[in-house]
Amino acid sequence: MEPVDITEIEQRVFAIGKPWSQRTELNSHLNNEASLSQHLLTSFQSNFLIWNLSDSNYDYSLFENQVVRKNFLNSTSLSLFSLIETCQEMALWLEMSPTNVVIVHCTDGIKKTCI
Repeated sequence: MEPVDITEIEQRVFAIGKPWSQRTELNSHLNNEASLSQHLLTSFQSNFLIWNLSDSNYDYSLFENQVVRKNFLNSTSLSLFSLIETCQEMALWLEMSPTNVVIVHCTDGIKKTCI
């Protein structure tokens, strides 16, 4: 299994590099979909939910379709409403079970993920 780019931000909240189907030199900092899927399923079973804040899709079935796609129309910043709504969704998921974890990523791991 290849190493994965995953960082614990807060207890039960993790940031990841955007999943990618093929590792290329240009995208070498991004997670391979299969490796990331295996890591998440092994570490968290089905107790994770991924928030995709990027402007692209990938094979959600590798993650048991446990992906929330947030489309912010290529915007580098979020509206206050979108930010609050996303935070409320994440809080609700965490409240549902003490074993649930939040996984979040954007396109470059800097702009939207950091918010």
